[in-house]
Amino acid sequence: DGGEAEAELGRRYAASQQARKRLVEEEAVRVQGERRAVRVLVAGPPAAARRVLLLHGYGSKPETWAIVGALDRLAERGVRAVAPELPEISERAVGAEAAAETTDRRTFVARLLGALGWGDRKVAIVAASAGGSFATPYVLAPATHRNVSCYLSLAAQLDRSGDVAPRKSRPPTLLVWGALDNAFPSECLAAQQQYRFFAFGDVRNAREDPRRSQWVVLPGAPHAVHVASPERFCSMLLQLVLGTKSEREKVTVTAEWGDVVATVVPAGGEAESRSAVRGTVVASPAGGEAGSGGSVAQRGTKRERVS
Repeated sequence: DGGEAEAELGRRYAASQQARKRLVEEEAVRVQGERRAVRVLVAGPPAAARRVLLLHGYGSKPETWAIVGALDRLAERGVRAVAPELPEISERAVGAEAAAETTDRRTFVARLLGALGWGDRKVAIVAASAGGSFATPYVLAPATHRNVSCYLSLAAQLDRSGDVAPRKSRPPTLLVWGALDNAFPSECLAAQQQYRFFAFGDVRNAREDPRRSQWVVLPGAPHAVHVASPERFCSMLLQLVLGTKSEREKVTVTAEWGDVVATVVPAGGEAESRSAVRGTVVASPAGGEAGSGGSVAQRGTKRERVS
């Protein structure tokens, strides 16, 4: 069961050396167009040259990225990582407050990055499942795709309903599926179409470039592949973002950290000012809520099969 697996990871994380380092903190960010401040977990140097945005899936929460080890490992390597609690799809939002929790998913990432001061900076984006409905409009849009150094899709949804940038100018993309995925099975048409879209675009018979896109299937892993295989997920994440090497995972795509790109201002004007409430996040197993300002403890055609 995915919830039990995540709860067990939370317990292990709470007792780990990583948690005791307290590299992960909680903040509240005012984002233009949102009724309430967006709760985010942050880790790593604020002025870091490399930045990663991690978007959770439906019914999940930002703490998931901490308990699988992603936030701490990025921070330990000098990367700034931010994991927001997504409106409409977070564990809290799908509960009693669901009716009041609405947002424009297609513009949310641009508005959040503006509020974080990242609107003119390169950023790596990681999305799990429904988090892709927030990520891909930004990753693919002609106005913003050059701001993305790389994209890591964990069986993430693909939204290409708006204007889409040409294939050759899209960011390096790594798509990871679990072989036992019951939500979007790795062998099904949806996974193949998504890989072909990123690898080839809409042009038939285009040549595939393994340096630009890669599809990895993890045997024995379910839909939440990062929860089921956290070590392998973190290995692939670090390879993609930092270009580290691993004999086991063999990721062929690497983030492109180029010059600062043009500032992107969301429609309607400047993003609202940022308001932060700091605290230390130790762990939040499944079902736990993170509080503000306090410690949180216990609360295609080409495919690579990794064995």
